[in-house]
Amino acid sequence: MTAVSAGEELGSSEHALLRPWLTSLDEQDAAVFLDALARYLELLHRWSRAYDLVGPKEFGRLVARHVLPSLALATYLNPQASLLDVGSGAGFPGLVIALRDPTRRVVLVERNGKKARFLDHVARRLNLEHLQVVHDDVRRFQDGPFDVVTARAWGSARNLLAASGHLAHEATVWHLLKGRRGRTEIDALSPTWRPVFAPLFPDAFGRREDFLLTVVRSNPSPSTGRST
Repeated sequence: MTAVSAGEELGSSEHALLRPWLTSLDEQDAAVFLDALARYLELLHRWSRAYDLVGPKEFGRLVARHVLPSLALATYLNPQASLLDVGSGAGFPGLVIALRDPTRRVVLVERNGKKARFLDHVARRLNLEHLQVVHDDVRRFQDGPFDVVTARAWGSARNLLAASGHLAHEATVWHLLKGRRGRTEIDALSPTWRPVFAPLFPDAFGRREDFLLTVVRSNPSPSTGRST
């Protein structure tokens, strides 16, 4: 596939939104990421016509509504942490994180066949050597453990912890993208878990509906999955 110029899929307004989240990358790596992101979004547009990967109303706000939360989540991760993204759908947040950190081991588990085929196609076309796409239910997947587990709109935190616990080690961190109502999921967790519910974005960004539910074991070993 001929590389799509970032400018074809990412206009000046999108670049302005993305710029604050690329400051940790050098100029060359940022340019590579933007080109890869443009190619990914172009493929997403193309495949969505037949596979219904995202709703029609979302195409005008993919960067603001989907890419930015994925990049914000990436700032919470240790650079060496392996990542399992459960129910990856169209690629948020796991595929975007893989584009930003191309040497990180990232595994996307998606049980929907059409979505898994799309993710695998993107991985092959963009030569993402450290990205693995698994078409399966996470409960049957066995190739762990992982330092970080992520998910967005997969289900409740309680159910995700039960479904993916066999893929974790004692210090694994679950980072779950939630809306404001995600706070109510904390009450369903047993004392085995230590949850933190906080805004995903700093106050300066004015994003007041995006939250991150972070869950660790109550008595974890030293972690490689967190940025702090």
